Amino acid sequence: MNWETKVELVKHLNNDNYEDIKAIILNNTFDVQALDMFISGIELMPDLVDKLGIEALDKVLDRFDELNGQFDNFRGEIRFEILRSLFRGEA
Repeated sequence: MNWETKVELVKHLNNDNYEDIKAIILNNTFDVQALDMFISGIELMPDLVDKLGIEALDKVLDRFDELNGQFDNFRGEIRFEILRSLFRGEA
């Protein structure tokens, strides 16, 4: 993902523009930096699955799993596990 798209992602995260966030997720491949920006900016609430949709969240979680060996942010890893719990309906 290029820097300009990452900046747009953060702008949409700051303004809770879930349709735009979803479009960025579905139309781009996240690198480690983009995943960190996403997980730091997203509001981890039970209705997140409804706001972003299953396809977008599934893509983010799959990419996190692919890059997990490169993701060295402890707080981010905990937030991803919370996201995974929300996605599975365990939270």
